Amino acid sequence: HEKSTDAAREIFDELNRKKGGLKPDEISYATLMDSYGKAGQVSEAQEIFETMKKTTAFKPNFIHYSSLLWGYTKAGNNEAIESVLGEVMDMVGRGKLEESQVDSNLWNSVIAAWANSGEARDIKNIIHIIGRLQNMEIEQGNKLVTIHTLNIVISAFTNQNSVEGAEAAEALFCWMQNQEDDELKPNSDTFLGLIVAWSKAGDPTKCQGLLKKFLVLKETNTIRDGRMGHSHHFGAVIDAWAKSNHPQRAVKANAVFDQMKPHGLTPDVVPYTSLMWAWAKSGARNSEKQVEKLFLELSHKLKTGDAHSYNAYIYGLSHSNNITWLEKANRALAQATKQGIHLNAYHYNTLMAAWSSHGRLDEVESIFQEMQKGYKDGNLDLLPDFKQYSTILVACSKAGQPERATKVLSEWVDSFRKGEIAGKPGEREFNSVLQAWLRSGRPEAAQKAENGLRQMFKLAESGEFDCFPNARSFTSVISAYLPSARYKKEIAVHILLLLNKLEELAEKNKEDPKMQPTIVTYTEVIAAVSPTGTSVHDAKEISRLIQSIFSLSRDDDNIDLLWTTDPGRNIGKAKHALRRSNIPGKHLLLQELDKVKRVALGVVRSQRHGAWRHVDDDKWR
Repeated sequence: HEKSTDAAREIFDELNRKKGGLKPDEISYATLMDSYGKAGQVSEAQEIFETMKKTTAFKPNFIHYSSLLWGYTKAGNNEAIESVLGEVMDMVGRGKLEESQVDSNLWNSVIAAWANSGEARDIKNIIHIIGRLQNMEIEQGNKLVTIHTLNIVISAFTNQNSVEGAEAAEALFCWMQNQEDDELKPNSDTFLGLIVAWSKAGDPTKCQGLLKKFLVLKETNTIRDGRMGHSHHFGAVIDAWAKSNHPQRAVKANAVFDQMKPHGLTPDVVPYTSLMWAWAKSGARNSEKQVEKLFLELSHKLKTGDAHSYNAYIYGLSHSNNITWLEKANRALAQATKQGIHLNAYHYNTLMAAWSSHGRLDEVESIFQEMQKGYKDGNLDLLPDFKQYSTILVACSKAGQPERATKVLSEWVDSFRKGEIAGKPGEREFNSVLQAWLRSGRPEAAQKAENGLRQMFKLAESGEFDCFPNARSFTSVISAYLPSARYKKEIAVHILLLLNKLEELAEKNKEDPKMQPTIVTYTEVIAAVSPTGTSVHDAKEISRLIQSIFSLSRDDDNIDLLWTTDPGRNIGKAKHALRRSNIPGKHLLLQELDKVKRVALGVVRSQRHGAWRHVDDDKWR
């Protein structure tokens, strides 16, 4: 209960106020400290601890230190844990505390805290403590190393999220199997910990093999049960397949799920949700139907959904190209809200991004408004962050709504300056506004886009925002000017000046691929210069641009950047403008463009087959 610590403290203080008679004793102090620790109020626990040391006739013993350590464990404060543990060992060394009083509870609190960190240094500390406890067992005859302690160490290795961590967990598992003391041999929780370790190491096949071994032991009654139900073992393997990149991950996860019933297990939220994620991320045909089927089954079992299942359900539907499934995801979001299920900002952003990809700004803004309303109504997990603003900006850009994009960006900048949002807009978001002007197709679009380009330079130079214009920024402005360039020579000249500026910046920033002009940049400029070009100088400029495209294609570092668009379409656009022009020697320039097109399409085909070959220079000439 949220007021339980207040009630406990009130009784404790009442005992202290009484004159004579009953007074708080060691157990009273330990109980109150434990109450504070479990509530995460470790500073209050520390206050009681200090009061006890200074004002009472009795002094803290291992029970009080253990309560304090568990409080710091819950708070994740490893530095404080090491400090308290150092104090304990110092007092033992000075004879102020008897080492024989120690029990596994104190050491388990320390081990749990170090296990949660996953740091290599803390793993070594755990192993050192285990060794010390075993020596103390021999001296005292007390049971200090328990299966629970060893399972905590397994979880410590698991938290390293690596193959090395999983191998270390398996080494400890094998050591436990060889112990003469049956109480230290692996139980069902140990198997679960090892399965999770290999899941986090990214090896679902290994996880499935461990599950098979566990089931054999379970059927022969040769393994003890731990604290966790056996459905968690299946859930962990399903989750391992779901998180893998295996092309058949959904099918593999489904096969594990189907094994649960024959083993007398009823799937709960974890296996259902993990399987939903497997199908949601699989990219398989009709995966939405599988996700919906599982969600409806789980909802029927629970009589309602939960945040995790709604998350997987909304994610699965949001990745469909079918608007019908997105509409179902909208209804699911509304249903969760109606049921009082507190979803977080991730759920909303997933759906916003899906509608944005379909160019539905109206849906994106509607979902964002619902999110803001939920936050105002008390769901603090719905505090809008930079992800939502970024998603709306992209949607505004795709919809060609520059005023709305500008307003959203301004709101984001203001919120960042006020400290309300941690993430700040960068070049991608500022570029979204330029692209919104480009897509608007308005007469003033080019000038507005160029004003935005200047603003990016200004803000970047001030050091406040990382929005220094890149090739995409310049290309957006050039493309916005293109319609006017067909009729006005001065616009074509201005476009060439913009390109020259970009090429200067690219030369100064050779290591930054984002600054390098792309095939889109050069073909847009060719299409702009051709209609009003009439001189030999214009012909030479266009030839230079064509040569630039080819020379960039010879640089491996630029291949991905250059050929991510449709080169045939881009070059076709430039050829169309050049063919209709009065440029002298245009037939030779068209031949050069055809050669570039063949090179570009060859690169695309090579990339699709996972290979890249440079075009022979002699063949080009």
